[in-house]
Amino acid sequence: MKAAKLIFSLIILSFSLHSQEIDDLLVYDQKEYDRLLKSTTYVVLDQYSESGFSKALTAAVEKYWDLTKFEIIDQGTYREYINDKTKSFLTRNYIAGDKDWITLNLFMGGQKSMETKGKIVASVKMKHYTEPDEDMLYKIPVFVQNIQWQFRMVKNNAYTSASDFNKYYKTQSMVMKTRTLYILNQHLTNKVESLEKVKDYYKNDVSLVDAEQINQAITNQDSNVVFLSIVAPTKNWSGRDGYYRIYTANGGQTVIGYTRSVSSSAPLGVTGYDLKTFNK
Repeated sequence: MKAAKLIFSLIILSFSLHSQEIDDLLVYDQKEYDRLLKSTTYVVLDQYSESGFSKALTAAVEKYWDLTKFEIIDQGTYREYINDKTKSFLTRNYIAGDKDWITLNLFMGGQKSMETKGKIVASVKMKHYTEPDEDMLYKIPVFVQNIQWQFRMVKNNAYTSASDFNKYYKTQSMVMKTRTLYILNQHLTNKVESLEKVKDYYKNDVSLVDAEQINQAITNQDSNVVFLSIVAPTKNWSGRDGYYRIYTANGGQTVIGYTRSVSSSAPLGVTGYDLKTFNK
């Protein structure tokens, strides 16, 4: 009986370690940041180098990556290099956290027990596994810029925790007041089903758009546009989290960032609560 209890306890422990939240592995360590700046960052493509993600990541890095020297590599080279402490990596390969979420991660190689004890310099949730890649591909340039923005915010402002970013978000109301907020038509909900309803809650300039219009703003690096990105399960699963971020089309900065649970009273998409939050 004791042996059975021990095995059960080990299973529970193994599961809890494997489920370590990726946010808990983010580091705000100046030495780690200095070390990464001296490295070459290896940008890891999908298994298929001609996939939509591989092409989008390659194009975005070649256009926007200026944090470090970089090289673009395939999965085989990634497996060969991953244990090298002098190399850094930018990849959506699974590193840690809940496998339901597909993230873009920046980290140094040569780390043991990466899933439970790793040090991740910056990370962006790109999509839930139920969402098709097509829903995120146009946002890849912003994700690549945002990773670098996170790095520089910590490096230049001596941030020491995620709470420092939350304090930063509270100072960004002026950005929202001076730029047009783009919201996807598909993110409207039953109680906020039109532009008129949106304007009942949100008092700054706002437009309902499609993904191509956001893509165009990003391509043009339009300094007058911010846009809402929601990363969540495709189904309106009660109790699951939705990750809400407002990014600048120019530079990929996070202006607003929060997580909220999806429920019947707070459905997936844009609600009055969300729009009021954007006003703050």
